[in-house]
Amino acid sequence: MNLLGIRQGRLSAASAGRLQGLPWGAWEQELDKARALGLDAVEWVFGADRAAENPIRSSEGRMRMRQCSTQSRVRVASVYADYFLTNPLMRVASAEQAKQVQVLMELIAQARAVGAVMVVLPLVKQAAPQTQQDQADLAACLREPLALARSLEMNLALETGLSAPDSFSLLSVINHESARVSYDAAAEATKGCDAASDIRQLGKHLGVIRIEHSPEGAADFTGIFEALADTSYAGPLMLQFADGKDVAASIAFVRQYLPLKQASRIGVAA
Repeated sequence: MNLLGIRQGRLSAASAGRLQGLPWGAWEQELDKARALGLDAVEWVFGADRAAENPIRSSEGRMRMRQCSTQSRVRVASVYADYFLTNPLMRVASAEQAKQVQVLMELIAQARAVGAVMVVLPLVKQAAPQTQQDQADLAACLREPLALARSLEMNLALETGLSAPDSFSLLSVINHESARVSYDAAAEATKGCDAASDIRQLGKHLGVIRIEHSPEGAADFTGIFEALADTSYAGPLMLQFADGKDVAASIAFVRQYLPLKQASRIGVAA
């Protein structure tokens, strides 16, 4: 069964001009809001801002996360490693690279400790691999983290914004069964891509699907959900929406397509 999710911070007041991120001082309440909306999961955000203070980084914080998750009945399904947007794995000095790899390995273990089964690694903007050498360096950096993820029965989903063929190309370089793709169906549809076709092509390589409530947009939701059914996709469906959009309406809009996938559980990505 799929969880329908929303990334952390999207149910709280925006801070520092950002739509998403750890809502400092309010993340417990955000889990309660998710439950009140009928959701059952969140995608936690680990960012560079006050990284050491993020609850997921300490045993006490992780204990509190587990307690709040149990009390609210809202699961931390995945962790979004926003930290690596400003601390990239490529095109840095070897000592800095080793440090970032260690942070990623720690985060994978910490995510598993709070019940998550996936870490999402953003490889966009300044963190994107730009050359074949970058791809080779990325594959080398991810060798140990992916081995750890596999041992913990987790996956590492790469958020790249690449087309399905280019995503396959990157995965072939990385060459590890625990490497997956984070696919933004609405964004790809806006580019003119056939999201349903991409989903069928990526198939078992999909780690997380991002869905944006945009009834006026380009996304063919019927086609997307039929493709998800055809590929037996069992991962999370992370709901995205523009700032100021009615969250309840967004959830209701996406929920109407779930019968196409014969899914009965609803969740949110923090």
